[in-house]
Parts: sequence; C-alpha cells; structure tokens
Amino acid sequence: MNENDVAAIAQLFGKPKEEISTAITNGGVSKLVADFTASRKIMTQEDFDKYQENYRQVVINDLVSNKHDLPQAIYEYVKGSVLEKKERDLAKTFGVSDYKGFNDLMDKIVEQSKNRPDEDEIKRLKSKIVEIETEKEKAVSEAIENGNKRFIEAELGKLISDIPIDADGEALENQKEVLLTMFKMRHKINVDGEKIVVMDHDGKPITDSKLDPRPLSEIFNEFAPKYVKLKSPDGGRGDGSTNPKGEISFDEYCIKNNIERNSLAAATAQKELTSRGFKLV
Repeated sequence: MNENDVAAIAQLFGKPKEEISTAITNGGVSKLVADFTASRKIMTQEDFDKYQENYRQVVINDLVSNKHDLPQAIYEYVKGSVLEKKERDLAKTFGVSDYKGFNDLMDKIVEQSKNRPDEDEIKRLKSKIVEIETEKEKAVSEAIENGNKRFIEAELGKLISDIPIDADGEALENQKEVLLTMFKMRHKINVDGEKIVVMDHDGKPITDSKLDPRPLSEIFNEFAPKYVKLKSPDGGRGDGSTNPKGEISFDEYCIKNNIERNSLAAATAQKELTSRGFKLV
C-alpha cells in the first residue's frame, strides 16, 4: 500500500490516514466514496461554467422582476444615502454597536430577538424594514425622474436656440416660450435608456416607417412652423405664410398648467399673457 496514495485520499475525503488504510484493507472504500458524494456536489469544469452562467441569469432576472434594473452607480448612491440613517436608528434602538452593513445589522438584531422574543418588537422591526425599502424605491424613482427631466429640458433648450424664428429681442423670447409651451402640450416626452422618445397626446410613440422612434429634433423642427414664423432659408424675413406669431391656445395653456378655466388664476394668467404680446385663441 503506497503511503503517498493513502495520504492523498485522506486529504480528499477529509479523513485520518489510519481510517483510509483500514478501509482499503477491509473493503470499506465504497462506503467512503458514497458518504463523500452524498455530502458534496461534484461536477466537471464544463458543467460548473454552465452553472455559473445560468445562475448569473437567475440573479439578473430577479433584479429585473423586483425593479432593481438600474445603473449600478445610481442604485448604490441612492441606496446608501437612504439606508445610512435608518441603520443608525435601528442599531441604537436594539443596542447593536458593532456591525458591518445592513444585512449584518439585521442578523444581529434577529439573534438578539431569539433571546428575548417580543411580538411587538418583531412587528416594529418588520415595519421599519418595509419603511426603508419604500423610501429607497421612492428615492431611486425620484432620482431617475429628475435626471430624465433635466436631460429632456437640455435637449429642448438646444433645439429652441437653433430654430431661426423671424423675430428679435423680447418678441423672439416670447415666441420661443410659445413654441416650447405648445410643443409640450401636444406631445409627451419620455426617456428610454439613453434615448428620448416622443409620443403624441394619446401616448403613442411617434415612429418612422420602420416603427423606430423618430428623433426629437426632427419632430420639433417640423412642429415649429405651425406656431411661429421662421426666417426664409437665405436668412431673410419669412413671407408671412406661417401662423401669426405669438398665438397660443388659452384652453390648452390652462390644462397644461392645472389652472381652472373660470378662476381668478385663469384671469390673472390671461392678463399676463396678453400684456406680453400673446394672442389668445
């Protein structure tokens, strides 16, 4: 019996060398193998690689189904800012001074609860956890929404500055405001990933012949002549064939700004718009 072989088998099975020697001598190797395989998952490298890939997909699917499919930088920042204060509050409440992260804190609180079971405390703990999750989801949602709004406003700002409106000075600024207001009234604008998607007032995406979303710039430039007078292609004044400049639908303006049509706020808005040179229709 080779001692090196015995030592290698003992190391593999996690058994003393003497037990391996006895098993080989007395025919007990099959039981050692059976016990070993029953307590472990053995697979080839190829099977293990496939398992890793499948498990990775399971994790991704779980994140998506629980609405955590967010850019990691945003998720980690918002999650950390929301949980930090709650962690401190919970640690103080349950007298935990040494913990590493939220999960470790929860484990230690649960461990303490085993020693002094209290239904009211357990209910309060569960309520706190729900509160934390709710605040986290709200913070993430608000962060994404605010980021999307800034993205959209920045893109609209670039487009309005490039539109060759046939006006100058204060009249030009008034018409820019009219154009932006009417465009927002007539369209719904969302962000999908890194792309802006423009929809009509019914919420249907405006697409091309291939059903791909049309660019915001293309839709905006087509819309502009309906509400403001543009300069001629050579840079001169237009021929007056477009709609009267400064024209705005007051009903749509009230709807967009949540103003009751026959209220004092509506009268004030009407007076202000008229004084700024807008023609209300």
